[in-house]
Amino acid sequence: MAACCYGIATNYAKNAPSVPAFNNAHGSMWAACLIVLPLIPFVPMREVPTQEVWLSVVLLGVVCTGAAYLLYFRLITDIGPSSALSVTFLIPMFGILWGNLFLGEPIGVNTVVGTVLVISGTMLVTGFSFSSFTKKVES
Repeated sequence: MAACCYGIATNYAKNAPSVPAFNNAHGSMWAACLIVLPLIPFVPMREVPTQEVWLSVVLLGVVCTGAAYLLYFRLITDIGPSSALSVTFLIPMFGILWGNLFLGEPIGVNTVVGTVLVISGTMLVTGFSFSSFTKKVES
């Protein structure tokens, strides 16, 4: 259901009557906060969060997610919903890369083959071609 809603919302965001990316991102963040807020008393906590923990949550939640939403809604406006959504297929690939670089996790042959397939599929969906890329780089 989440993937279905994600697809519907992205197409709606593209066709919404002139809603700027900032307003869309801002509204999405506030809606998420208001939906989760009533559930906070029911979240089990082992200890009272420190100031450092609260600061980390705010920085990750507001700054990082807010910046990602701004980029995401701008991508929907600029390149369309299908291309903007296909970029999310790259998230596991970067998770594997960071796990390898920072945690020393192994990368197997299946992972490499899967990554090549995901990148190829993303390139097909977004219409990426090396010839147009090299022309842009040269100019």
